[in-house]
Amino acid sequence: MVSWGGDFDEFFCCLVHLEKEDWISNFEKNFYGPTLKAKTVYDKKEKIVFFGDFEETKRGTIKIKREKLKL
Repeated sequence: MVSWGGDFDEFFCCLVHLEKEDWISNFEKNFYGPTLKAKTVYDKKEKIVFFGDFEETKRGTIKIKREKLKL
């Protein structure tokens, strides 16, 4: 799984096995690509995070923390 920021200078990359039930369809919004909640990936026991991390907000939700590329 790869996630990037708006300027394509921040990235999150991990290896995780996902099931069809893990994805949220966006067909109702006329958008092809499905979405995925950060908590779904965070809760998976078997994952390898290559770049980036997870952070818990003050409200207890999980966010993906992207890292800036250092060129």
